[in-house]
Amino acid sequence: MKKESNKARSKGIQLDFLLSLMFLIFGIALLYSGFTWKVIPSAWMIVIAIVYILLFLILTIAIFVRQPVWARLLRRIFVLILCAVVGIGCIYIQKAKEAINKISAPATTEEQVLILVAKSAKMKTDADLRDKTVGIQNGTDKTNGVYAKKQLNKAASGIEFEEDSDYTALLQKLMDGGLDAVAISNSRYRAAADSIPDLKAKTKTLTTYTYKRKNIAGSSKDINNEVFTFYVTGIDEVGDPNLDLHSDVNILMIVEPKAQNITMVSIPRDGYIPNYEADNANDKLTHTGMYSLNDVLKSAENLLGFSIDYYVKISFSSVISIVNKLGGITVNVPISFCEQDENRSFEQDDLICLNAGEQKLNGKQALAFARHRHSYVNQDLGRNQAQQQVMKGMMKKAMSLSGISKLDDLLDTVSKYASTNLSSDQISNFASAQLEGKKNWTIRSIYLDKGAFDTRMTASIADWPQDVYLFNKTEINQVRDAYKGAENRGKMKAFNFDLQDLYANTPKSSMDSNIVWSDQAQNPH
Repeated sequence: MKKESNKARSKGIQLDFLLSLMFLIFGIALLYSGFTWKVIPSAWMIVIAIVYILLFLILTIAIFVRQPVWARLLRRIFVLILCAVVGIGCIYIQKAKEAINKISAPATTEEQVLILVAKSAKMKTDADLRDKTVGIQNGTDKTNGVYAKKQLNKAASGIEFEEDSDYTALLQKLMDGGLDAVAISNSRYRAAADSIPDLKAKTKTLTTYTYKRKNIAGSSKDINNEVFTFYVTGIDEVGDPNLDLHSDVNILMIVEPKAQNITMVSIPRDGYIPNYEADNANDKLTHTGMYSLNDVLKSAENLLGFSIDYYVKISFSSVISIVNKLGGITVNVPISFCEQDENRSFEQDDLICLNAGEQKLNGKQALAFARHRHSYVNQDLGRNQAQQQVMKGMMKKAMSLSGISKLDDLLDTVSKYASTNLSSDQISNFASAQLEGKKNWTIRSIYLDKGAFDTRMTASIADWPQDVYLFNKTEINQVRDAYKGAENRGKMKAFNFDLQDLYANTPKSSMDSNIVWSDQAQNPH
């Protein structure tokens, strides 16, 4: 009996050693994941490591202490529970890492250009396009059009190219037999397939050209210590934020990490500015999004007079998921109104109605608030202020301890609807700094609403004049002053001013002669 008892005890010790070893391995995995993730502050990770080592030693020593059967059983269950918790922690960190990597845009993106032909066409390769007529877009997707033209000229001789700024016209002509083929980027094809019912049924892909397109690199600034600018450009659609569609949301953020201050500037989507990729011809800011993200940023930089360090491109409809993950946001609704739901339904049961006043909004209500404009006297300018409130609400909630605790869910949601040129390390380090920080962030607003609406021709829609917003020169100076002030804050500089010219040290407005200012409005309204 004694030998059997010793044998049973020996087996029990072996089992306990295995459990302790498993606990140690899980711990090493957790600590490695935590330190390499960089979101959890190093000081916190050191404390976690010390506690874990002490716990491991206590559990290991307890193996050699004689205990009743029930106590040994409880200890083993406790170790198994700890291993499960630590394992879940490792999975959580890994998912968060993957989500951050998804949000952070890679150095290059694979671009695909399709060569579409009629479904009944006998052609099998691009070489069969010899002496044929091919439609090429020379407007918002001009870069891919130029690339397709080069590839087609290599593949076949005698091709005649018919250019048009509108893909819809080219595709319709192809389906009607007026063209032999159309070159179209894959992203534009997906969008066209949604709006042209018979496109998939009447056409097929003859060949696909693939190339690597460089993405916009971010600044090398230390975003935990240096002032930086951050541009939010958003499409008011559900789905892939990488599609080149109208830039409906345009918010510039001037971020002062040491002072924990953010200045938000809402730029009206109808702002009339030189379009960088349309040879600097004047256009609506929202139209630049149809050309490329680079066009949005370059055109905005030209107006503002300083560089934009980083961007985030979002599908603004994602606010439903983000706000719900945050548990709602608090805003002050200035007017009572009703707005269509996220599916743009005006059915009575689908309408989202809000009363004026401070209140907590869920995701659908926040989207309706950010979208609504018709009840405001100043329409889009009123919507800009609402969008800023929604952005502020999300940012304050996300940068709070409760928001950081939901980081995994938030990152998973954001990764589906957003893309940024902040690196994964920058995002992680910034989040870590927020966990360590003791001060709350201050967010102030600048609204560009002192300009004038006018009727003007635009580069992207040349057939008829459109309502546009002409910026007030003083407002743009105010934004530049805010940027310079943020850069100089904390530096010891001589303070002086000229009573005869209070704006002598204010950064000057852009010298671009193409900019039309509000005092040049022909039909202000």
